[in-house]
Amino acid sequence: MTALLEIQGLYLGMQSFDGEAHVLNGIDLTINCGEVWGVVGETGCGKSLTGLSVSRLVPTPPARYRGGRILFEGQDVLALPEGELRKLRGRRIGMIFQDPTTNLNPSFRIGDQLVDVALAAARHSADILGPKPTRAAARDLAARMLDKVGIPNAASRLDDYPHQFSGGMRQRVLIAMALIGRPSLLIADEPTTALDVSVQAQVLALLKGMVAETGMAVMLITHNLGVVAQSCTHVAVMYAGNIVESGRVAQVIRRPTHPYTKALLAAIPTRQVMRGALQGLAGSVPDLLSPPPGCRFAPRCAHARAECAVLPEAVAVEDGHRVACVLAHA
Repeated sequence: MTALLEIQGLYLGMQSFDGEAHVLNGIDLTINCGEVWGVVGETGCGKSLTGLSVSRLVPTPPARYRGGRILFEGQDVLALPEGELRKLRGRRIGMIFQDPTTNLNPSFRIGDQLVDVALAAARHSADILGPKPTRAAARDLAARMLDKVGIPNAASRLDDYPHQFSGGMRQRVLIAMALIGRPSLLIADEPTTALDVSVQAQVLALLKGMVAETGMAVMLITHNLGVVAQSCTHVAVMYAGNIVESGRVAQVIRRPTHPYTKALLAAIPTRQVMRGALQGLAGSVPDLLSPPPGCRFAPRCAHARAECAVLPEAVAVEDGHRVACVLAHA
């Protein structure tokens, strides 16, 4: 069976005044229908750029794809003309952006923005608004989606402007906008960061319900390992442009193998940790203008050895659980 999404050996450079930063360094990731993949790692590790690359939303230049393929339903996204990409974006591939302030047009009412997205998606799929889509039907769908994501009095809020919504409510509008086209793949970039705990739980439950109902897949980009444990089926741990460990959530969280994954899990506060005893990770993320050769985590790793000067290939330590580390080769 063909995977919904296959990222194969993806390399991405980002040009700056100081040179080209090697921000993605051979990303390999396969996502099937019905799977929810959490992508975790420190700020700047390439999580968001990986997600944006799937819809080819990274501006080129200053970015430059240096190698690899992104196969969505068998088509190489990096080779598609812009017209074909527009048919994928918002319909087959949905995107929840990280910052709702910059991704909602302040000049247009919330309802108009949702209606336009619904009508655009309906042009490519009759199951969204029926064979003869109308603005009235799209407006009704928009109100239902706002209600699903927890906007009170949803129908009456369609005529409001973005500035009349709180930050958390604007985030929920973006979630409704991404789901309104019933995408096959949803890329959610920190979708719950601006939400309080109760609304976060509601949104995560909504995403899980949509996966169960439609069979869509989700790439959930987050810093929160608790969200990953609660909502994801699989997890990919990224460090400085590399996926260092991946697999089912239970495998990676219960039996972490890569030293970086272990360090992330050790940094999670628990009730048993005494004040001041929380473990941190020494050092800092490498400069991607001149990254270290081989394993990029080696300068911070207590287990580093001479073999780390060559980037280790990811190997299976158990079925579906892959690790890119010399420790996994032993």
